[in-house]
Amino acid sequence: MTKENQNVTFYRGVDKTIRVTMTTNGDISTWKLQASVRIGALSVGNELIKKQNTAMGGGNTQIEVTVPGSDTSPGTFLIKFVDTDTEALAPRDYIWDVKRMDDNAEDVLAVGKLTLKAGPTR
Repeated sequence: MTKENQNVTFYRGVDKTIRVTMTTNGDISTWKLQASVRIGALSVGNELIKKQNTAMGGGNTQIEVTVPGSDTSPGTFLIKFVDTDTEALAPRDYIWDVKRMDDNAEDVLAVGKLTLKAGPTR
């Protein structure tokens, strides 16, 4: 189920949405989802950015399940970054991931490199 090497690149200080479609069928509408951005893979607990869905208290403005999925189709959700999430970060490579956080069902759903590029000043 884990999608590895999901690398993304965007300019810091801009809005960006990452779409994640599950690789297996099933209902994800009640899952607790959390996305994180860190300096490196070993910097656990030191999230520079943390996004959560409604089930985790973050609301649809952070992570939104757009296709709940079913026994015959995979679910899809959006991770929404806004300009203020990245405008203070240095242009460089970071690690990002998204996890299912439900008790007894925790799993890494996607992981990859997030490259922030220096953009035009605001």
